[in-house]
Formats: sequence, C-alpha cells, structure tokens
Amino acid sequence: MFRAILSAKTGYLALFICVLFFLSGCIPAGSANTDFFLPSVPKQILPKNTSPVTSVKVNLPRAEQNQKTQIEAVEATQPKIAPTSLPTASPIPSQGTTNRDSSQPIVVISSSPPSVAPAAGGNGVFPSPIPQATLPPPGLHIITGVFIQGQNIMGASAPAALHANYLGKVIQLSIQGYFYLGAAQPEDVDVYLDNDIETNTLSVSNNRIEASFNTANIPDLYLVGSSHTLTLDLPGQTLKVEIRVGAPDVTVPLAPQIQQIEVVRDEFDEVEYLQIKGTNLMYNPNFAQVKVNQEVVSIIQAGLEENEQEQEEFIMLIDPPQNSELTKNTKYSFSYTTPFGVAFQEFVAN
Repeated sequence: MFRAILSAKTGYLALFICVLFFLSGCIPAGSANTDFFLPSVPKQILPKNTSPVTSVKVNLPRAEQNQKTQIEAVEATQPKIAPTSLPTASPIPSQGTTNRDSSQPIVVISSSPPSVAPAAGGNGVFPSPIPQATLPPPGLHIITGVFIQGQNIMGASAPAALHANYLGKVIQLSIQGYFYLGAAQPEDVDVYLDNDIETNTLSVSNNRIEASFNTANIPDLYLVGSSHTLTLDLPGQTLKVEIRVGAPDVTVPLAPQIQQIEVVRDEFDEVEYLQIKGTNLMYNPNFAQVKVNQEVVSIIQAGLEENEQEQEEFIMLIDPPQNSELTKNTKYSFSYTTPFGVAFQEFVAN
C-alpha cells in the first residue's frame, strides 16, 4: 500500500514539474512576479505632423503593370476634346430688331419635338416643342412655290409643269410665299410670264397671290423646258423665279409671219424705233432674233395690244440699226428668227 501511495505522489510531482516548465517559457525576464501574461499587438508609431495613410497600393503583376503604363502614356498624348452639344437653330429676328441684310438667302427651319423611347417600366419624356421659324425678316419678299391645281411648277426639277394650248386654255396660278402686302389690292400686283405675258391678278394676301391667263396665241409656251420665268411685280419690289413648261396639249404650226413694218420717227424726223406687226411672234426677246440689213438689233418689247377697232394684235418694237440711217423711200431687208422658223421681209422706210 505504501508503494501505491508513493507511485501516486511521484505522478503528481511529475505533472507539477511539467506545468512549471511550460509556464517558465512564457514568462519574460524580470516578470517572475507576473501570474499570467497575454501577448498584445504593438501600437503603430507615426512621425509627427503626419496623418494615417488611407490609400492602399496594389502591386500588379508585371505584365498588367506594363500594360497600364502603356495605356497611360497613350492617353497623355491624346488632345483634350471639350464636350459638344447638338446644334440649335437661331431664331429669326422679330420685327424691329433685325439688322440682317435682305440680299442674303433665308433658310426656313421647321422643327418638330423629338420622341424619346421610355425606359422599361417607365414613362417617356418628351421635350418642349422647338419654336417653328416660318417667316423671313419683315420687308423681305420671297416666293416659295408656283402651283397649278395643287401641283408645283417652280424650278427646273419641279414635279409638275404648265401645259399650254395655242387654241385657247385658261390656267390659274397660285403663287405662295411671304409678301407683306398689307392693304394692297389685286390691281397693285402684276404677274407676268416670260417678261411680257400678262395675267389677270385675282386676289392677293400676305401668303398667296392668285392669277389667271389664257394660253391662246402664245408660242413661247410651246418651248418645252425650264427656261421660262414668272415675274411678280409687287409694290416696291419685283421677284422672278423659274418655272417648268411641259408638252402642249395640241400641236399647231408656229412659223412666224410678218404683216407690217413701220418706221416711227420723232418730231425732228429722227428714227425712234421700228414697229412690226405679225403672228406667231415671241413674247420673250430671248426666244427670237431680229436683223435689219443683216445687222442684229435689239427687241424693245413685244406683246398684244388693242387697235382702233378694239381688236388685239401682236406688236413688236425694235431698235433701229446703227449702220443704216433708214433713209425715206429706201428699201431694206428684215429677218425674224424663232425656234419655229424664219420670216424674211423687205420694206421701204417711210
């Protein structure tokens, strides 16, 4: 029994020695009186007048670091581009504030509000409509279209055309634009085709002028193409635009015929002009050529006039030749050429 007790004491002693050995490794020098020791994290000591660093530097792999360096170098060489905005149309100055030169062309801008597709599950946002610029500066007259039965004939590439009939056809013109006529009446506005083809002005307003005429006995309108003009004579200003003429309704012979040549003199017996009467003569001087004694002379005017019997007859006035004095009782030659033929005539100066 004694031996058993001794063995137990020996075991306790060995355990006690092991515990002392373990604790002796954790107790630092000079701290033998410390019962227990728990290691603590040392505080970070910062230099004076400094603040803790909040950014973290990440060390990239070498390949990624080289790529980032190349990208930064390329971006540094690129020019800095300021952000741009969509162009906006400047509003046309209102009355009393404009200083625009009336000789400059006017651009009419028509804008409508753009549509914005709504986001998923949301409502679309639609900006306020842009004001529509529809009027040129006050006092500037322009023609925007010449219409026959709703079809535009203005310009070389017009979608429609005027179709004449030498035997007779009434055509009504609707001239649209901006005219600022105020209290003007139809008798204050004149409309001409090819300079001298007169029309009857029916009505006038600031945006529309209506006129009509008959195509009877007008060979000019049998020239198909866009070399024709419409002249609008307004109070204080004259406008002229190109119109398109198409194929005529019927075909007729249009060779010119001369009926009479008269020399008109002034009170000093000097020649003022020559007066020619005939048929199938052209209204537009650019569509014909006149020669007196083989010398080309200018056409002053041409058109229909009423005679003493109140009948219309075609009369053309031309300048006298410079190389001939048109001596009385002397015979001279005369020729008149149009796209439809040539007329030759001899006359004796009166």
